[in-house]
Amino acid sequence: METITDNSTQTASTSLWSFRVATPEDAEEFSAWITSNPDIDRADVQRTIKGNNPTCILLVASYDGKPVAFAPVYAQFHLAHLAFSPDARGTSKLQAVSGLLDFAMGLAVQFGIREITTLSRSSYAMGKFAEYLGFARDDRELFLFDINKVLKSAANENAAAIEHVAQQEGK
Repeated sequence: METITDNSTQTASTSLWSFRVATPEDAEEFSAWITSNPDIDRADVQRTIKGNNPTCILLVASYDGKPVAFAPVYAQFHLAHLAFSPDARGTSKLQAVSGLLDFAMGLAVQFGIREITTLSRSSYAMGKFAEYLGFARDDRELFLFDINKVLKSAANENAAAIEHVAQQEGK
């Protein structure tokens, strides 16, 4: 299967499938798709409106030139975890987290990012901090696609191919 990428228009084609970034001409059709699908959370739609999330772009999959699916993607800041000095008191921890959140918000806004996420449980101290600071709990499940696994697999395949070629040349 041949893949062709055209960097000037941000499209990629594989066979009859093509993948691109949406254009304003797609808006009416995609809006109709959204309104006809009750499984799309309206809060998610609001997150993908350009004014609410400047980094949002719509990726489009087409078959034989006809759009089949689109996926909004946007950048987020993700608070991975917090580490505190063992000597820090609760009030110091809260002030530190509040200050870090303010700092992260300032950076996020500079990059056009409008969401900061974190993972925790409401029974954990981090969950309590998050709720106190204004993070909203989302009861949906998180599904994580780890690109590093794909990259590692590809690197291993490349290394094996290079080793095979080197062995063939050494014969």
